[in-house]
Amino acid sequence: MKIFVAGATGVIGRSLLLMLIRGGHTVFAMIRNESQVEAIKKVGAIPVIAGREVLQIIKHGKSMDIYILHGLKIV
Repeated sequence: MKIFVAGATGVIGRSLLLMLIRGGHTVFAMIRNESQVEAIKKVGAIPVIAGREVLQIIKHGKSMDIYILHGLKIV
């Protein structure tokens, strides 16, 4: 499955990423800045920088099977 995870860099989110990746899922992980890109790639997830791209994914349901949005505040 393709799964989008907001809050991927927190304690719970990081554990969730690892669990989902080990389960064979393709995981898109929301990050807040580019300094987090390599860490997310290292665990096997696809980084998505917060902003317009994330809003488009959520608003238009960009082919994700599951969305996990914990602690996400859209202003």
